Amino acid sequence: MAIDLYDVIQPIAYGAGWEVDPLVLAPDTIQLSSALHRFTCLVKQGVGRGFVLSFSSTALSNELRKRNGELVAHPIVDLDVLRAILRDASVLAGSLPDSPLLEFDAKIRDLSIDETEVRREVEQRVGQDIYRNHMLSYWEGRCALTYIGEPELLFASHAKPWKDCTSAEERLNVFNGFLLEARFDRLFDRGFITFDDRGTLLVSKRLEPGSLSVLGLDKRMELRWIREEHLPFLHWHREHVFRR
Repeated sequence: MAIDLYDVIQPIAYGAGWEVDPLVLAPDTIQLSSALHRFTCLVKQGVGRGFVLSFSSTALSNELRKRNGELVAHPIVDLDVLRAILRDASVLAGSLPDSPLLEFDAKIRDLSIDETEVRREVEQRVGQDIYRNHMLSYWEGRCALTYIGEPELLFASHAKPWKDCTSAEERLNVFNGFLLEARFDRLFDRGFITFDDRGTLLVSKRLEPGSLSVLGLDKRMELRWIREEHLPFLHWHREHVFRR
């Protein structure tokens, strides 16, 4: 049975971003992993048909459940569905908070720059590039508000600005902001818009009413989704950045 399970899952896992050779833990269980992130996935063969997935990260499991609903909670029979969920998990695993931080630490570890100011500028540039790349992955390459998918028009907006964060973990956290199209990035950054805890757009009273339609602002607009992990950063933005 172990050979059958391995033969079925290995090509699916490899094509979905879990490229390390699966580890057979039991006749009905194998472990998937990747060199690109630290998370693992257990694939267990169900009593009948289908496969049950469990992940080493609670955050990853929760995000997958929110995106895929009951598909993740029950044995998966359809191999195309299994492939899609594993691919989604691989992408998310590379963008959830720990992964950007690990990538940042690896890139700055060997910097041979003595001047404090220059090093700070280099670290910021490296960090912002990492943050943007992981935000693009997390938001599936589309604006969190408008679904626009032109990469050159998308910016990784911080709710709690880079300068106000107290750690690299805060600065690189994909929940500290949203991937926004250029207009909305600027408005969010300058405090002319924010979002409530349900993701509904809030517009500053300091914007002239006539500007709303020109800027494409509609108070019924909502974020594509919002997670509990966004809320502490969003509360900070409403308190310290938003122009009431």
